Amino acid sequence: MVIPSASFALELKDAITQTVQNNAEVGMKWYNFRATAEEKGVASAGFFPTVDLSYNTGRERLREPQTDGSVNSRSFNRHGYTATLNQNLFQGFMTVNQVKQLDYTSRARYFEYLAAAEQQSLEASRTFIDVVRYSKLVEIAEDNYAIHKGIYEQILQRVTQGVGRRVDLEQINGRLGLAESNLINEISNLHDVSARYARIVGEAPPAELKLPMLDLGLVPAADQVMPLADKQNPTLLAARSFYRAAEADVRVRRGAFSPTLDLRATKDVTNNEDGIKGRNSQQAVELVLNMNLFRGGADRARLASSAERQSEAEALGIKACRDMRQQVSIAYNDVSKLTSQLDSLRQHQLSTEKARDAYRRQFDIGQRTLLDLLDSENELFDARRELINAELNQQLAIYRVLGESGRLLEVMQIKPQDSSLASVDDLTVPACPTDYAPASPLDKSKIAAKSFTDDTIVAKTTPSAIERNVSVNVQVQFDLDSARIRPESYPTLDQLASTLLMPELGSKRFVVEGHTDTTGGASHNLPLSQRRAAAVRDYLITKGVPADRLDSVGYGSSKLLPNLAPTDPSHRRVVVTFQEQAPMGAVKPKAAVKRRVAKPKP
Repeated sequence: MVIPSASFALELKDAITQTVQNNAEVGMKWYNFRATAEEKGVASAGFFPTVDLSYNTGRERLREPQTDGSVNSRSFNRHGYTATLNQNLFQGFMTVNQVKQLDYTSRARYFEYLAAAEQQSLEASRTFIDVVRYSKLVEIAEDNYAIHKGIYEQILQRVTQGVGRRVDLEQINGRLGLAESNLINEISNLHDVSARYARIVGEAPPAELKLPMLDLGLVPAADQVMPLADKQNPTLLAARSFYRAAEADVRVRRGAFSPTLDLRATKDVTNNEDGIKGRNSQQAVELVLNMNLFRGGADRARLASSAERQSEAEALGIKACRDMRQQVSIAYNDVSKLTSQLDSLRQHQLSTEKARDAYRRQFDIGQRTLLDLLDSENELFDARRELINAELNQQLAIYRVLGESGRLLEVMQIKPQDSSLASVDDLTVPACPTDYAPASPLDKSKIAAKSFTDDTIVAKTTPSAIERNVSVNVQVQFDLDSARIRPESYPTLDQLASTLLMPELGSKRFVVEGHTDTTGGASHNLPLSQRRAAAVRDYLITKGVPADRLDSVGYGSSKLLPNLAPTDPSHRRVVVTFQEQAPMGAVKPKAAVKRRVAKPKP
């Protein structure tokens, strides 16, 4: 993908390598792992003897009473040393279990480092793909603007020469403004994702990015995706390592109830001791058995605390399993869904492009109206956008499957440090189900074809009765973190207003519902959804929909769509619900938070 003012190319592997090497979170996890690995030496020291040597020197004064009542006082220079060797032979296997505990803790910290590296690699891949995506969208938006600009100049020339209609000039002028707005929006989106790229990778994106198109063969079969993730997802493996460390810690605490047995060897040498001149030497080798009888209940309290920590580690392992299954399942389904859509989207773009070319030739000879030509241009622009998004979303879904399975660094041939530590054979608890239920496939043969005969068309001109509380999703684009409606959504809302003004809906009331995803938190999302719903309501009022038949309500992120991640953009939507008019004096049901807007004054 080439961006204007190219200087050099950067491959995704290079961007991921820079991210892993320079990211502060990844570095923090690495140093945390190294610190824990060094702590293993503290526990291993319990297998070795301790050797102590002490030396003393000084002057001793000795006073000895005599039988005649006098005192004989003498002074001596005294010095000597003591050497002690102590080897623990048994202490309830505490040393063995402490070594195991710190070994599992060290492995858990290593898997946390891998998880951070995989996550940041996935984020680098995501922002890399987004820069490529919006660079392409800017290109087609520029082409779309240039085409509309050319048509505008053609119509302006016709009107100036007196052979064109001024209404056509107004029509193309409006569409040209929309094309310019789309271009500005895509340029703004490219700027935003470029800023995000700089934050994650550590530098601004270069002029040229090379995105490797991953083969679908890297995605495992449906019956293998969960078993592979179960053995390679670093977050799950870290949770299991912490559980095994908690198990070992329980055994350490139990060892405190056992006696200790030490082998001790001592040698004590002194000179001029107790008033006797000369060298005194004492040597001993002995077994020392010690048994604590009471410590105020401290050992029992430590054991109980350790058992609770083990239960906590088990709960964290179960959570890690469920999170992993959700993310892998969604990513794998996205790969399947987008792959099945690509052929249809490519055919749609090809057919739309052929139709646009035919409309343009027919317009030049007066067989098509300007509106027909402009609609075909917009449809082709939308088809190109849909295809670009689908192609790159498919690639992103493949990267997500690899990242959530712990295989992204492996596929990109980026070897993490100390990868020899990633042993998983003894990490099976808490157990995680490895089954995968794919989405139901589309069976087009079971969808009956509908014949649109003349009778059917006539029948459809009379709308059928609308049931109570029918909901309609409306695709409305807003500015980021704002209730300002983007101009490209005006045609959709205009069509909605025309529908609401149909005589057949004269007995209906309408509720405009605003919804968000979980990004930003509940305290932020609820008022944002209220403002957006109110903005749509106000727009519909300006188009003639009676204010007394419109309500607006915001639900924030409390009504997420099923089977989607909480941050999926699909949750950010506006829904219009049709309801029967409440009779006079009836009490209306309470909504989450409603905002009634007064009817505009004439």
